[in-house]
Amino acid sequence: MPHTEYVQLGKTDNARHDAYQQLLKQQLAEITLFEIRNATNKAWALGSVHFIHRIQTQSIRRVQPNA
Repeated sequence: MPHTEYVQLGKTDNARHDAYQQLLKQQLAEITLFEIRNATNKAWALGSVHFIHRIQTQSIRRVQPNA
């Protein structure tokens, strides 16, 4: 089943596909790229405070660096 966010991109498969392709063509801000790379390289969670808290409660290790 497609993700809710993907389904909301359009009413048809073709419309969703086209909208998704347009999203991929957008350039990310340098800070966003830095945050993604940093989290990926260090295996940290990246997302909202709520998301990180949910991941932390399900993990046996830290998912964010110490403050």
